[in-house]
Amino acid sequence: MDSKDVVSRGDVTIKNNTDGRGIPRHHLFFLKVHKAASSTVQNVLLRSALRYNLTVLLPNRGHYFSEKNKNYWEKVLPLNRSDHYDILCCHLVYNETFVREYMPNDTLFVAIVREPFAQVLSAFHYFSNVFPKRYLVAIPGPVPFLTYLENPSRWEHINVNESFTNNRMSFDFGLEPSQFYNTSEIKRFIEQIDKRFDLVMIHEMFDESLVFLKRLAGWNFRDIIYMRTNSFDRTVKYNFTAEHRSKHQQFEAADYALYEHFLGKFKRKLAEAGEDFKQEVEEFRKIVYAVWHFCSGPKDVKYSLHFHATHWSSEFDFVAEECLLLKRSEIAFIHFMRLRHKGMLT
Repeated sequence: MDSKDVVSRGDVTIKNNTDGRGIPRHHLFFLKVHKAASSTVQNVLLRSALRYNLTVLLPNRGHYFSEKNKNYWEKVLPLNRSDHYDILCCHLVYNETFVREYMPNDTLFVAIVREPFAQVLSAFHYFSNVFPKRYLVAIPGPVPFLTYLENPSRWEHINVNESFTNNRMSFDFGLEPSQFYNTSEIKRFIEQIDKRFDLVMIHEMFDESLVFLKRLAGWNFRDIIYMRTNSFDRTVKYNFTAEHRSKHQQFEAADYALYEHFLGKFKRKLAEAGEDFKQEVEEFRKIVYAVWHFCSGPKDVKYSLHFHATHWSSEFDFVAEECLLLKRSEIAFIHFMRLRHKGMLT
């Protein structure tokens, strides 16, 4: 194929590389909630930072600011060539004082939540097998997760701040562990989060969530393209009982209240969005599938996937080399962004 050839694929074509264009809102804080597709959202934001030459607020080491407490000022990588930060999307326990100190006044606040039973299953798998935590690895039985569900409090870490399975979503949002079962405090906490965050995405409605983010930030379809990262492909079959789920709901009272509140709000928002929004989501899904197919095999970097303009987005090209960024692990991507920030990349 020479440089002038164009290959059609339905609504898209593959052609030689030209730059796509988008006009995003640049300032965004994303609360990276554990095991809720947050690494996938982070990948979207880091690629946008590269595309628009944005400054990301990064930790000076590792890939997170803190997973245990709200004191992490000493981990901030200082500004280099810019006079402000544009994006914050690394793991931290939410501290509004910290975010307001480092991010511009017009920053969008975005987060994501997941159905708590599915979230804890994913967390249990990840922190037992991929990044093992001693308190989970020590749980006995042929199916340790079922053992855990029989009596979660028995197997939990003695220090709640060290746990990744005890109301972790609420903890990431900043709820103090001493308030996990305080109904009135949980209600007040959720009301505060609702007022502060511009969008709380829903894991189970991921495509719809990204399209809402696109609308909120004035982005192009190109800016929300994704491939799943750190996802849990369940191969073990569990025989969960109603009692298992009931015990878990009692144990994670804060997380269930948090999720149910924002799920209800999201569904109302979805109903108000109407038919045009549904069509926009379907168009986005076609694009995501086309990109997945495009990136699934080896590609010459001089080629790109071209998407024509639609009612919801201007035309753009998805370049082959961006497939590598889509597949880049969280730790590797943060390391790359830190080198970029320090001016160590050529």
